[in-house]
Amino acid sequence: MYSVLIVDDEKLIKRSIKVLITSYATHFKVVGEANDGKEGLSQNRKLTPDLIITDIRMPKLNGLKFIQEAKSHNQSTKFIIVSGYDEFEYAQKALRFGVVDFLLKPIKPD
Repeated sequence: MYSVLIVDDEKLIKRSIKVLITSYATHFKVVGEANDGKEGLSQNRKLTPDLIITDIRMPKLNGLKFIQEAKSHNQSTKFIIVSGYDEFEYAQKALRFGVVDFLLKPIKPD
């Protein structure tokens, strides 16, 4: 079973991702949620998840900086970015940080 941390400032998005994981991803379990990057760092240190699904634009600490700092705690954690912004610059930076996927909101089950 792989552990998942969801980091997003939108409550509805977090809930939707959790439902998708619970319904379709049988080998994944959501072990925590955070409302912003700073809270995400705290949860990451506490939970050491296998996968973090994060937004890019969040208050307190944006997703890219969050990923940089979270990777310093645990190099083996994988990241998926979920964003409402289809900007190549974000995707390019995300790839440099080793992000495994970049999904646009709204997320579709397939």
